[in-house]
Amino acid sequence: MDCSRLTYHGVCPDNGAFIHQHRLDYCNSLLFGISAEHIKRLQSIQNTAAHLVSGTRTFDRIMLVLQNLHRLPVAKHVACKVVMLVHKCLNGRAPSYLADVCILVDTLPGRR
Repeated sequence: MDCSRLTYHGVCPDNGAFIHQHRLDYCNSLLFGISAEHIKRLQSIQNTAAHLVSGTRTFDRIMLVLQNLHRLPVAKHVACKVVMLVHKCLNGRAPSYLADVCILVDTLPGRR
């Protein structure tokens, strides 16, 4: 199976396989703090999708494949997403429902 000719929608024209990389990104900030076993499973899915998209073999080094596809490992991507949301909250660029619950610790009563 040669999926090096993926269409815009992620369809492999040879067999109609769909690549659902966006599903790993959807609401991934909710994954912050989940168990290492669950992260390992999600990383396996990402690795498989990366190998399929890039046309590399499964025993090729995955970090190089992910770098070429401009992807972070799942755990780092989740942490980056949380940091980005906090940054937006603190700088007034987040929706009000997030900004209202994101409060600096030193502004709380009883804290220095």
